[in-house]
Amino acid sequence: IRSIQEEIYAFSNKKQVEVIKEFEIKYEKNNQVLLLQITPLPQNKLNNYVLMIDDITMMIQAQRDAAWSEVARRLAHEIKNPLTPIQLSAERIKHKLGAKLNKDDTDVLNKAVATIVNQVDAMKGLSGDSSPWKLK
Repeated sequence: IRSIQEEIYAFSNKKQVEVIKEFEIKYEKNNQVLLLQITPLPQNKLNNYVLMIDDITMMIQAQRDAAWSEVARRLAHEIKNPLTPIQLSAERIKHKLGAKLNKDDTDVLNKAVATIVNQVDAMKGLSGDSSPWKLK
């Protein structure tokens, strides 16, 4: 609060046109962000001002949440990008080589392709819409 008082005092001494400034007040468990706006009344010879203090804590938190949501969305997109080609390539190898291999090698190939497909599906699930940063 002292810094807000200092800002008001400094404003009145400098004869500025307008001041808009954010202040963060720290508490034990959380913080509060206030927006201070000081505007002189027009054509006022008595040095009167309009002083407005808004609590913008929730707005700031919403902006942070939106930013993290966007980061998560882009990360999920980057994870998903190579997954389909990986899966298709594994299935193509199985299709091309499956008939040319003996039974033991075909079994190994089938298990390897199944593992790749299962892991790709799992990664697609992880990078899907279940992001913890998704806004509600």
